[in-house]
Amino acid sequence: MPCHTERLAEIARQQAALTAEAEQLQAQQTVPWPRRHKVYLHSNKERMWDHGEEIGLDAEGCKTFTHALYEVEFDLEVSRDGTCKIIAVDKKPLLGQY
Repeated sequence: MPCHTERLAEIARQQAALTAEAEQLQAQQTVPWPRRHKVYLHSNKERMWDHGEEIGLDAEGCKTFTHALYEVEFDLEVSRDGTCKIIAVDKKPLLGQY
C-alpha cells in the first residue's frame, strides 16, 4: 500500500509541475509583440583607460573616465523576428527611433 500512495503523490507532483509550466507558456503567449526587455552593457576599466589616453586625458581624467560605461542599462522593444529598438538608456527615454 505505501508504494501505491507514493506513486499517487509522485503523479500529483508531476501534474502540478506540468500545470505550472502550461500556465507559464500561456502567459508568455498573451504578452503582445513587440515586447520590452532590459539588457546591460559593461565596460572594461583597462580598455576605458586606454581610450582616455587616446583622447588625451591625464591620469586623473583617465581614472574618472574608466567608470564612464561601467554599467549601462538599455530598455529594448523586441519584435518577434528578433529585431529591436532602443527605447531608453539608463531609464532616460530616447527621442528618436534607433
